[in-house]
Amino acid sequence: MGAPLRGLLEAVVVRPGVVGALVATVDGLVMAAVAIGGQDADAVGAVASLMGQSLRRSGESWGILTVSGGWMCVAIGESLVVAALVEGSADGEEIAGSLVPLVAEIEGWMRQTGE
Repeated sequence: MGAPLRGLLEAVVVRPGVVGALVATVDGLVMAAVAIGGQDADAVGAVASLMGQSLRRSGESWGILTVSGGWMCVAIGESLVVAALVEGSADGEEIAGSLVPLVAEIEGWMRQTGE
């Protein structure tokens, strides 16, 4: 499962201003990460999960959290969240919105493969 997910996340990280990305379950279990490692990935996954739960309660599919030096952009699907760490000079809203189809694509891929 890791290689296909990493490939999808690498497409996010090559965008200008994006410094890292990950996909996690809605309860914060990190499934794959690019340019975010170890405990940092666990922390980002936990925050993304909390943001996702808040987004779901408010009826939103994506959101942005201001962090030091930029934003954490998050999109939530049925069972997953995708997060991107973005520099302050990048368009965080555009990046966050672009994560919505990505999380849907990942969830569709997971249903097809049975993972």
